Amino acid sequence: MSDTLSLPFHVPRPGYGENPSVRISSMATIFRVRDFRVVIYSNDHRPPHCHVIGPRGAAKVAFGEGPLRPWVMNGSGLSRRRLTEALRVVSEHRDLLLARWSEIHGK
Repeated sequence: MSDTLSLPFHVPRPGYGENPSVRISSMATIFRVRDFRVVIYSNDHRPPHCHVIGPRGAAKVAFGEGPLRPWVMNGSGLSRRRLTEALRVVSEHRDLLLARWSEIHGK
């Protein structure tokens, strides 16, 4: 009996599924504030945005480009008050988040 492990399936390259056109996303936690975790996914779409994740829900918040202020794209499981807090967090850290988006997405 061999000491090596033989896998009965193909192991794809890291970050890819069986279909090379499908990219598995990773997320970077940019920072934590209060009970929110602010993350940016590596292969996310425009407009530049982050996900603000709380213990009972999450919001996707766009940073606002140029003169536009940050705005809530969608939210699930967060009260109106918590959505307002998430928006405030993104507004207060907008420059940092835009810089991190550019680093992660190369744009």
